[in-house]
Amino acid sequence: MNPELVDFQKLGQEQRYRIFEYLVKVKEIGSRDLDVTPSYMNMVKNRKRPITDKLLEKMLRYLTVEEYAELTGIRIPIEEVDASTVVKVLKAALAKPELKYLVVDLVQDALREELATAKAVRVREDHLKRFEKALSVKSPKTRENHLLYLKRALRDLDFELSPDKIQDYLLELQEESPNVAQMVGKTLKLFIKTAVKDMALYHSFKTPKPSEKLSETPLSLEQVQAVAKAIEWPPAKAFYSLLAESGIRPGELFELQLSSLDLNERCLRPMMLRNTKRSYISFFGEDVKEYLEQVYLPYRESWLKQVKAGVENLLGEDVNKWQSKLFPFKQKHIRLAIYEAMDKALGWRFKLYDLRSFHASYLTLKGVPAQVIDILQGRAPPKMFKVLAQHYLAFSLQDLKQMYDQAQLKVIPQE
Repeated sequence: MNPELVDFQKLGQEQRYRIFEYLVKVKEIGSRDLDVTPSYMNMVKNRKRPITDKLLEKMLRYLTVEEYAELTGIRIPIEEVDASTVVKVLKAALAKPELKYLVVDLVQDALREELATAKAVRVREDHLKRFEKALSVKSPKTRENHLLYLKRALRDLDFELSPDKIQDYLLELQEESPNVAQMVGKTLKLFIKTAVKDMALYHSFKTPKPSEKLSETPLSLEQVQAVAKAIEWPPAKAFYSLLAESGIRPGELFELQLSSLDLNERCLRPMMLRNTKRSYISFFGEDVKEYLEQVYLPYRESWLKQVKAGVENLLGEDVNKWQSKLFPFKQKHIRLAIYEAMDKALGWRFKLYDLRSFHASYLTLKGVPAQVIDILQGRAPPKMFKVLAQHYLAFSLQDLKQMYDQAQLKVIPQE
């Protein structure tokens, strides 16, 4: 909220401390966010230092008007707006893809209690403490295993839990180790039930079974192309097309830096090695290259210029990391645009991870060797990956590219 709306003289120290404690415990605001030293932060936390007007001004920027009113008991009058004006503004915003999802965010944040659907949950320290307390009745070995699997999952999920992210993550684990996927699924279920206590999120995914197959019936090229054609928002169309033509994992593509995109060679270079993920290089076709060059990258550049100032106020130093991503847009916005296209083109939805199975099946039918597909999809064993990453290849880069091109995988159909 705007600090200029507040009369600082009306706020006593008790109200100021209440705001401070709320920001620290609930919103996890730290000393860096408030531009103070950790020692000063601790002294304020222990109420050994008063909260100055200068510090209060910084704190207020992290509050909404509603939160301020609830914490202080002081309501700030907001000028009433004519209903017809609100409708006109909303319609104008919803007509523009770059503003459409901003409106969605604002509505979700404002109506958090009213919207009972499963959504992203940011894991906080109090969630972890609550989970440890719930595990105290378990045996030491069980407790140790649950904490180990949870720590691993939260790190890989960047401490954010949402139905789509969890489903994709469990599918990635299942591809590498069905048993690990099952254990991680059980741990996440227990954590959400006992600590997060969001039953919509709890029921939004199922625990994988080791005997389950990742995909029963691969998607057809016609189905994949139909969805690509129906996607209107450039970031979603670019993301979907790269996903289908490269075979990369959805989570990897969301994390990928712009520097990993090589338009000249038409490839993505994740160059990543983890316990469950290994990725070396993936290719995409000429049509996708053309779309990236002529449509998506110019759109991305223009969009960054529009929103950078606002994002910089929120992220601070992290803004450079954010704007260096190939897809700096929110995952849920990209997913939503793709799902809307699926509804329009097919009348039903499939998981984004299914595009990975489609990619492997299509290349196999076109005669691409299984070893090459494993390299392109990042399934090479750790030792082989290290050899690949050092460029001691059984296949040269051009060999891989040539075999990929011979399959003629085209997701963006010619008009």
